[in-house]
Amino acid sequence: MIKMIETNETRVMTAYADCWMSDERDGMKLRKLSYVSSDFISLYEWESLMRAACPLGYNDFSATKVADAIREIAGDAVDSLKFRAAREGSVACYVSGDLSLLDKLCKLSRALYADEAHIDSSSEELRLWWD
Repeated sequence: MIKMIETNETRVMTAYADCWMSDERDGMKLRKLSYVSSDFISLYEWESLMRAACPLGYNDFSATKVADAIREIAGDAVDSLKFRAAREGSVACYVSGDLSLLDKLCKLSRALYADEAHIDSSSEELRLWWD
């Protein structure tokens, strides 16, 4: 018996299976509409992963457009940010880092094309969600 090693990438790709699989019916059987990764990754890793998970985008969500906007807003501090991929019905993401930078990203969430943005006071993470 072969045991598959589950990685952050495979869990995220499974959560978004209906977005990238050629047979949407198979993807809908596998997808997870309620998923939050426990792994923190860089913006570059998050962008690459989400481009694979949602190759055609998802409504107004485009991993490249969002990542480019974050780079522009965060500037040199972008490498201090860490990201957790998520799916909460639609695309979601949790961002950790300096609270003042998270607050800036939250206030400029429309520039990130996000439909919802708020900072959770207990985890000190910015939650972004795209419908």
